[in-house]
Amino acid sequence: MIFSEPVSAQQRLHLDLDDSHVHMHVGGAFIFDAGPLALEGGINIDRILDFVESRLYRAPRFRQRIVRTPIEGSPVWVDDSSFNIRYHVRHTHLPHPGDERQMKRLVGQIASQRLDRERPLWELHIVEGLAEGRFAIVAKVHQCMTSGLWGIGLIEALMSGSPERDFESGPIWLPRPAPSREDLIRAALGRRLMAPVQFARTVYEAASDLDELGEDVTRSIAGLRDLEPASSTPLNAPIGPHRRFDWVAFDAKQANQIAVDQGTSVDAVILSTLAGAIGRFFSRRGITPPDQRDLDFRAASPEQAGGLFSEVEGDALSWVITELPIAETDPMKRLALTSEAIDNSTPVNYRLFASVMEWLWPSLASAPARRQLGRGASNLIFTKLAGPASHRFLLGAELLEAYPLLPLVPEQALRISVFDYAGGLYWGVNSEWDLVPDLHDLMDATTECFQELCDAAAERAA
Repeated sequence: MIFSEPVSAQQRLHLDLDDSHVHMHVGGAFIFDAGPLALEGGINIDRILDFVESRLYRAPRFRQRIVRTPIEGSPVWVDDSSFNIRYHVRHTHLPHPGDERQMKRLVGQIASQRLDRERPLWELHIVEGLAEGRFAIVAKVHQCMTSGLWGIGLIEALMSGSPERDFESGPIWLPRPAPSREDLIRAALGRRLMAPVQFARTVYEAASDLDELGEDVTRSIAGLRDLEPASSTPLNAPIGPHRRFDWVAFDAKQANQIAVDQGTSVDAVILSTLAGAIGRFFSRRGITPPDQRDLDFRAASPEQAGGLFSEVEGDALSWVITELPIAETDPMKRLALTSEAIDNSTPVNYRLFASVMEWLWPSLASAPARRQLGRGASNLIFTKLAGPASHRFLLGAELLEAYPLLPLVPEQALRISVFDYAGGLYWGVNSEWDLVPDLHDLMDATTECFQELCDAAAERAA
């Protein structure tokens, strides 16, 4: 039976933003204790590869590629008849000593390479040679294939909540025939003929809850109007194709305790830390706190970020924009200002517009988001991703650390993502290679600001 499936409005947003400099793939560095996968001199790569192949049936999109319809040029999913697991699962080895610096540099190199548009849009890099008997998986998956923002179906299919070592082969996969040119034209015509019906259904479903509809309309107007641009900073310039990646991890219990003691949220604790780190980073670049007070520095965050192993699906069409108090040097005052700023955030919602345009004019579904990015409504994107409270395992190998990688967008050289996993807050920081050569300074500042906030909160609590 011939198979094709139109790309949704949210998926199309990520495809439309992607170009030779803006790589819209997500993923991260997942670091494991080798445990039962250890072999003399390395790990059991073949077993991992067989396991990945056995789990692909749980994530069928990972054996599909994108083709374009004639005339309209709309993207659709089809099965990849030439799918080869060994193209997508790759093996590399860090040179001695296999330290963090080498690993971070490798992740940046992998993130700098655009995915092949003629194949399913994902790669897993199995990395041996890490210190202390560990190995890593560096995942790279186009955001159009994820559930929401970071719901990587294949990663979720590979992990379990217990150290199970055995697995069964997956069902035999036979690719369904791809549609011919004529089939694609007929499907596109049928979709256009059904557009008025689907449009009416979308409006009817939206109108079934008038309060929610009114909120969506109000936020959609905010998304369509031109927000005042944020201040120009050294982090906001045209980006190139090359990336630096760095990370840091904090104790989630400390952040939670501060939030409870100060009557605020963990998001406020994290954003306050980020605000302090950006201010200190700018100071090291010669932008003093008095000059920073004149800056309107904003972070855009998804209203619903989702994550991995999370029941909540991320939403790329609904955002809030928050002004960060980067010039405030006192950690407790900065936390209070950040909490207040979160309460006064500006919501921006493209969902209703995208739902309508998906049926009337699909190529315009992502237009408002592209417009706001072009106007510089924010300086960077911050995303806090949900994760499980307990550790996950890959064939018995324990996942120790997980650092998320989310893509840079036009005119933004920095993106901050934090994964809440098994008692840790794992910060993954993606940056543009040439615009942020001093990324390590930002990471040092982040560590300093978090520790200062912990110390100040403990002193106040005492």
